[in-house]
Amino acid sequence: MWVVKIGGSLAFSKTLPAWLEVLTCHGGGKVVIVPGGGQFAELVRQAQQYWGFDDVTAHYMALSAMEQFGRMMAGIQPALTPAMTMRRLHEVLNDAQVPVWLPMATTQGEDAIAESWEFTSDSLAAWLAIRMDADRLVLVKSLAPRGAVVSVSELTARAIVDQRFAAVMAMGQFETWWLGEKGDETMAQALRDGMTPGTRVLPSAPEPANARNVGRGQ
Repeated sequence: MWVVKIGGSLAFSKTLPAWLEVLTCHGGGKVVIVPGGGQFAELVRQAQQYWGFDDVTAHYMALSAMEQFGRMMAGIQPALTPAMTMRRLHEVLNDAQVPVWLPMATTQGEDAIAESWEFTSDSLAAWLAIRMDADRLVLVKSLAPRGAVVSVSELTARAIVDQRFAAVMAMGQFETWWLGEKGDETMAQALRDGMTPGTRVLPSAPEPANARNVGRGQ
């Protein structure tokens, strides 16, 4: 079972339909899509800065922003099924289809979810991966990774993931991977053949290359 978070930065990318085609063609029954907030959430930030309302209000508006992007993806690719509850996610997967998670109903009242900008769609995707007992979490972002591995601390320092992501990731048993917006073919091959989907995100700084290769016949 894979959780694939499609960054909101892809909302107006020409690659978005290709991503949705790949996930519906090769991910039926094993992929859950988590939408980012993107420009929908950016409008929430701007409104908060203008009016000065509290972070809890902004948090729920941002969840709604994720749902807008999720609905949009399902509108672009009708084979996707919006799902608001854990039960519905499992029903769609059991039908060998691909659900798009709409997080508002599932996350309300969850103590583990901070109602602030420190806990955004990346951390929500990691939280869902724990709840779904996923094998892999794949973060799809407009920014393309470089290299085979990267530490989550580096991603946090560069604001590529939110401030709570590392802590949530550490609580899970899943592998975490990062792909850029042009990585749809890599994702297709990974889903077809079980290959690794991009750059591995490690919970701590990567070991030196020679240390990683010890005992691997390389």
